[in-house]
Amino acid sequence: MKLFGMSLLQSLLGIALVTASVGCNREPDTNKVSGDVKTRIPVAAEGGDYSLQEVTLQGITSLYELNGQFAKFYIYPAVVNNKITGTQPKTRFIKSSDLYVAADELSQQMTVIYNHLQNLAALDTEVGAGGVNTWPRDVGVAVRYRRGDNFDANNAFYDGPTDAILVVPYTQNNLPIAVNAGILAHEHFHSLYYKLVEKEMFDKETKPLHGQKVREAVLGGSIVGDSLNVSKVETPDGEIERYHRVFSRGINEGLADFWAWVYTGDANFLKRSLPSEEKDRTLDLTEKEVENYKFPNKDDFSARLAMARVATFFDGTKNPCGGDRVAYCLGTDYARTLKRFANVVETSRGLTSIEARKLVATAVVKTLPSLRTEILKYKNNEYFSPEHFFTMLQTSMDGIHGDERAFLEGIVDKSQGTVHGKAKAAPASLRPSDEDHQNPTATIKPFPVAVGGE
Repeated sequence: MKLFGMSLLQSLLGIALVTASVGCNREPDTNKVSGDVKTRIPVAAEGGDYSLQEVTLQGITSLYELNGQFAKFYIYPAVVNNKITGTQPKTRFIKSSDLYVAADELSQQMTVIYNHLQNLAALDTEVGAGGVNTWPRDVGVAVRYRRGDNFDANNAFYDGPTDAILVVPYTQNNLPIAVNAGILAHEHFHSLYYKLVEKEMFDKETKPLHGQKVREAVLGGSIVGDSLNVSKVETPDGEIERYHRVFSRGINEGLADFWAWVYTGDANFLKRSLPSEEKDRTLDLTEKEVENYKFPNKDDFSARLAMARVATFFDGTKNPCGGDRVAYCLGTDYARTLKRFANVVETSRGLTSIEARKLVATAVVKTLPSLRTEILKYKNNEYFSPEHFFTMLQTSMDGIHGDERAFLEGIVDKSQGTVHGKAKAAPASLRPSDEDHQNPTATIKPFPVAVGGE
């Protein structure tokens, strides 16, 4: 079986091996290799362009199984007692001088994942989340994850109860998900959200994995949603719990996309592996889209949620926020707005992009425990309106500047149709047209998704 669709990775692997073959090389006894290990892998530069770079893997206990301080790998894993278990894949490396170069595709993928996890651990510490996760992280590769009657492909997800990142087979000819820095950062963020917000907030569903029942985290699983499966969350508490389940999943996805941008500086990280997702999930907006943009409030999100059961509209076009994708639509709203806010912070404080991104990421981490408290108010029949997150974020920003506060207040005011809490008439460009009355989601769709988008 082909584990991953590999044309790009095979090219990079071939280049790495040819480079290694120039020097004196041999296949070493990797059972005896431990400590800090130098290797050459595909690494993304700021903005997302990939090239082969030398890196040092830290804290390796066994290069043969690529175990160490930051990751432990399993191939075709199963789940026993809320823990993934199974065979640990064996790696192959060629040694050239003091450099160990992966000699097959799976070894290279594992090496890339390990490198990103050690970097993400460092990012956690920088932004105040250093004590949230436990290390090493469990990582499943070539995971057999069933979606309906078929096994999933071209996806990755974080599973909360097992606290593991799981990567399913990749069959396309782009950058494999296991090598995509942004996707790995996205899934890593889900582990932070699960522990700071989601854990034990709602009951968990059961999903079959490798023939057994495994509880997949309801609120933040895969990197892409399924527009074919309409979201059905039937609970004793009724609609208000459904609203908050889907809301929490949505903000989780959005903050994870933002985290991917914080880590990579790449606003289009998804398209490198999943080009079909670019239109719906890019974090870039045109000037016109920014000018017309309105962040969804409670009523807007409720309308989207109601329409999520509709797969296609009356004119036959696809609902871009149909089914499970309603959560991802809200998530994209959050990710794009946070990116815009980080750009304001960068200008306001004269920072570099990465400095501004980390500053906003720090504020996000500070906000998450309070977000949990606010969401849990649904048990008292209170709704959390999506734009309120930006009011909370203001209090988490150290020494917030006037223009930063004005930006966040502007997002909230436009969402609520107010000016500092006072009601105002919506501008003509935001008032529903006759066409909008025929299509209730037309005025609340996330930019730049068109109703007929793919």
